[in-house]
Amino acid sequence: MAKRKGNESALRRQVEILKAQIKSSGTYVQPVVVDNSSANSTTEKAKSNEPTLNIPYIKRELQKTLLFFVAAVVILVVVSNSQESLLGILKLK
Repeated sequence: MAKRKGNESALRRQVEILKAQIKSSGTYVQPVVVDNSSANSTTEKAKSNEPTLNIPYIKRELQKTLLFFVAAVVILVVVSNSQESLLGILKLK
């Protein structure tokens, strides 16, 4: 049923385009007959061009990003604490 509606809407769009061309040019334009096989191939092409989400890949990448973020925060905390202790040791001497 959905495929039929898609074909009908595609044909309706083509008819509207032809009507607009006729009105804008002011001359008679020979209507182009479109067979159903070309309408089906256009809808199949449109479906194949739709982006798909690879959820497991996105989840894995987000986990890696979170891991790198946590590692960077830990490194920053360690470096800041070591600088404070090094400054304290240098001041004592």
